[in-house]
Amino acid sequence: MIKGILTIAGWFTSGGAISAFFAWLGVKFTSKAFIVGTQIASVTLLFSARAAYLWAVLEVAKLVINGISLFLSSIPEFMASDELLAIGLKVLQSIGIIDALIDAFSLFNTLFVAILSAWVLRFAFHTAKVSSDEFFKIGMLLQA
Repeated sequence: MIKGILTIAGWFTSGGAISAFFAWLGVKFTSKAFIVGTQIASVTLLFSARAAYLWAVLEVAKLVINGISLFLSSIPEFMASDELLAIGLKVLQSIGIIDALIDAFSLFNTLFVAILSAWVLRFAFHTAKVSSDEFFKIGMLLQA
């Protein structure tokens, strides 16, 4: 009888089977919770960093397009400020170079926006693919 009690008590000691089971269970769940939490945080940071980068690129592109447009629209004012520049401006206007620059910018502006849109879509697709891979890894970790 005492031997049976000692055997049952041994299961609950630090080296016992029940104690070892609960220790294993605690380590498995706490490490999994820590790893999953870290992975979710990294996916969130990755997504927000890529969104911020995309926003910055679009803002720079908008700034460049607006700057070129402003420059082209203010060429006559800049060149008319001096007599020698005014003569050059009249020559360029009579040849049609100034109007050609403005028309070419209007045409290439559409091409630039189309290329930028394609790049944005490729960037968004790559972000979705990376996020999908990370969430797949999290799902596989939760299944293990």
